[in-house]
Amino acid sequence: MDSIVKEDILRSIVVAVDSAALNGAGAANSQPVGILTVGSNVAGGPYNNNLRAPSVTFGAATYDSVMRFWGNVEDANIDLDDGTGAFIVSPKTKARFKSIPMAVNFPKYLWEG
Repeated sequence: MDSIVKEDILRSIVVAVDSAALNGAGAANSQPVGILTVGSNVAGGPYNNNLRAPSVTFGAATYDSVMRFWGNVEDANIDLDDGTGAFIVSPKTKARFKSIPMAVNFPKYLWEG
């Protein structure tokens, strides 16, 4: 029983930390400033490292649209191969990407692993 209660408490803490990291309102509310609360750069404009990347949507998820998105990120001089970059997606988006093949009848998907 103790382990169930511990796991439940830890899960609640993890959710609270994730929420604050993404949407925190800042010191006035005893929270960190969340990633999505920080102002964003303008797509295609000069990049300010004190601002977050612009939010991006790209319509229907296809291999081509994902590669265009990837190229736009790299055009902003963000190195996605050095292990320091990351994308934030919802569990729903991740599940959807795991079901979309890179090409018709091709056994690889937009999100694998």
